[in-house]
Amino acid sequence: MSAVDDYFNTIAAGYDSFALRAMPRYEEMLREIVRCLPDGPRDLLELGCGTGTLTELLARRHPEASLLAIDASTEIIEIARGRLPAKRVSFAVSLFENLELPERSLDLTASNMSLPHIAEKGPFYRRLHDAMRPGGFFILGDEPKGAILRIGELNWNDWLEFARAPGSSQRRRDRWDHSTRAGV
Repeated sequence: MSAVDDYFNTIAAGYDSFALRAMPRYEEMLREIVRCLPDGPRDLLELGCGTGTLTELLARRHPEASLLAIDASTEIIEIARGRLPAKRVSFAVSLFENLELPERSLDLTASNMSLPHIAEKGPFYRRLHDAMRPGGFFILGDEPKGAILRIGELNWNDWLEFARAPGSSQRRRDRWDHSTRAGV
């Protein structure tokens, strides 16, 4: 068992609630990931499926595709398995670094908030690149750091406030919207 697996196993039961509190605009980010998906992929990989929230959206968007969902946590992947029919999605417990990725086997790889957990990113990204078919897509949802140091600091402080209490921070949303309009 890895440290990542151990950590996520301990929070599995409350993960969805945690995600909504700890990741500002989480549901909006998931909708944007799905909106950016190309038409027609046959073989999809989701890295870091968690409890299956994005997995469910991917399966719904591409009902004819084969979907493999990976997560390092055995407990959390069991929750995802309970959400989705086995005939639609295959699940595997693995660290990303240990994945066997056959060359040119994927049309689409999607991930949301998972890739920072990879210790050695370079070798993994090379293997992932080799696993993608020509014209394949890699869709990543993540929270960027502010382009301007002060806005990044304000966003970080608001994120901490948001993560510590249920609900949402209107001030954070207003600042995000302002920085987007200002081209930051």
